[in-house]
Amino acid sequence: MTSISNRAPRGRRSTPLILAALLALVGCDSSIFEADDPGSITEDGLDTPAALNALVTGVMGSYNNAYDNVVFYTGVGSDELLGGDTSEPINAASRRGEYLNFAGAGSRIVPVNLWNPLHSARFLAEETFPRLMEGLPDAESDPRPGIVRLYGGMTYLNIAEIFCEAAYDGGPAVPQEESYQLASERLGEAIALAQRAGADSVAQMAHLQRARARLATGDLEGALEDAGAVPDGFNWMAVYRSASGEENLVYNNQNVNGFAVVNEAYRELDDPRVPVVRGEGNTPDGQIPRWNQLRYPDRGADMPIGNWQEARLIQAEVLMELGSFEPALELLNQVRAAAGLDPLSTDLTGEAAVDAMRTERKYELFLVNAHRLVDMRRWDLYEDGWEECVPIPYTEVQDNDNL
Repeated sequence: MTSISNRAPRGRRSTPLILAALLALVGCDSSIFEADDPGSITEDGLDTPAALNALVTGVMGSYNNAYDNVVFYTGVGSDELLGGDTSEPINAASRRGEYLNFAGAGSRIVPVNLWNPLHSARFLAEETFPRLMEGLPDAESDPRPGIVRLYGGMTYLNIAEIFCEAAYDGGPAVPQEESYQLASERLGEAIALAQRAGADSVAQMAHLQRARARLATGDLEGALEDAGAVPDGFNWMAVYRSASGEENLVYNNQNVNGFAVVNEAYRELDDPRVPVVRGEGNTPDGQIPRWNQLRYPDRGADMPIGNWQEARLIQAEVLMELGSFEPALELLNQVRAAAGLDPLSTDLTGEAAVDAMRTERKYELFLVNAHRLVDMRRWDLYEDGWEECVPIPYTEVQDNDNL
């Protein structure tokens, strides 16, 4: 199948770039985006064609704005990155596994920088979806509702993966399992809507995201089925550029500002998927030599949200859980071949095979999504006493009467 690259816009991208990205995403006729400039938009004006298009691109851009925060701060909270900032919060999360939720205002940086962008993206997706369903002349065959449901599902999935519990729209705290369920429901809707609209890549991305949710909640057969719906060559990206407010935060925080360095287990590997170099000098706190990632080599570097390699890794893990080691290793070798690496022996079984699979996930998904944080929690790799998930920010606790 032809390789597909889906590039969702971030932030204040120009109208031509946004429309081009959406057209590439859904493979649809440009006439759905033809509209005059509406000027100032009122509440009623949000249901005009131009405003609906803007809302869809806003949903995508809002998620991208949250996504690089997800990658950086879960990297800090896992073993991928080691804090080197002069401020305590990032270092506490990475060196001692403490998110310092209830300490001084500055120490809330990690929970807040994950919570606020994700909930902003979630709220916009939830508000936009009914407007599309009511405002589009043929919503059931239009790709845009499926796109918005997909991005809404992704926000719930990240919230489930990252936070110990969540609260929605001023409601009470709910456990991670409920957030996973909300994610799966919206991703299922995205699949159905996208399939009716003929937006295959949207349906495939929703299958991949739901496979993650199902794997995390122990639905192995569902995860295997969803991952199998993702074709080789599939790729879905978040887009960034070298402009204020639209830059790649991982590059800025890690390579430029030195708030964290690549941890020792990822340095000097003979693996092209984990490009790391010794930087100049030490971190801002003066304690750690700089080691910089090169997976995202500049401010405008785009970031994968999901791809076919992740789908094959999910299939391989489930197959090993079911005792089918040889076909699982064949899938791992597909992933390795794409990276130019030699194949693993397909004779591996038991612990050796599982260790190989976990290593492939560790390197293939380096600084992608919240994968490493989730994997370390699933596989009980955290040190005793470390926080394995992020608490609800104190600011949310203060503002929400139900908390």
